Amino acid sequence: MALNGIEVFINPKFKFSNRDQFAANANAIAWMYYNKLKHVPTKYLNKITIELSPILTENRIIDYGKELAVCVIQIPYKFDCYFSLNEIDKKVELLNVLQNSMELAASKFSWSLAPFQEAYKSILKNGFVNVFYICKAISSPSRKSSAQIGVDASIEFATIFAIITDIATNGEKRIEIIKVLPSIEYVREIFRSLKWINDSELLLSGPNEEINFKVNCTESTSELLLIPKMHTLIYLKDTLKIVNPIVDKEEKLKILHERIISGSDGVRD
Repeated sequence: MALNGIEVFINPKFKFSNRDQFAANANAIAWMYYNKLKHVPTKYLNKITIELSPILTENRIIDYGKELAVCVIQIPYKFDCYFSLNEIDKKVELLNVLQNSMELAASKFSWSLAPFQEAYKSILKNGFVNVFYICKAISSPSRKSSAQIGVDASIEFATIFAIITDIATNGEKRIEIIKVLPSIEYVREIFRSLKWINDSELLLSGPNEEINFKVNCTESTSELLLIPKMHTLIYLKDTLKIVNPIVDKEEKLKILHERIISGSDGVRD
């Protein structure tokens, strides 16, 4: 098994000004860090959660074993020191917290430090830019162009885009498809596969090819196509609301609450 995610967690019982903003900033850096990591074989661990706490006095590592495949690294942290920093130093501070935490994990599980050190250096070198590709380039039917799907992530949102490359000239065109909340889980709700329809159109599809975007490479436009197969149309529309960074948080919580209360996963009858 390989590491499949890193997140930063703050226990809800710790209340302080700008708590949500801190969490968003920390997880944006965590996502960036994870994207820069090369393959890290972990035997059985799938995810690492870094829990920051102002009441701890020493580092703790909690390994939940093979069944949960999760490890929690608890780190003493005084949040006040973070808010006194300028914007660049805040990013460096969070990156250092991540690096120190991952070095603790590497030591406990006897992992090589090299992938973590390379990720750390790469982020500093590239100035905290979080742009990455989530599929290999595929050629058009005529093999005159290739297409690839990328993500440009910030603290507020992640932009999913297509890069169309003219194979003869190596010229590139970027076409924005959709903005989602900055998390790989939300990106996966939108993108699972990519294929050419013809030499000028692409089809980007989510799970089960239900949420789709038809991309016109000539006109640089994209069109949403909802095709209910396993789930209802309402369920698919609600999923788009959940991943949308503009939709009000209360509306998203209401949708999730209704799904839990009804016990429905949106599967069609």
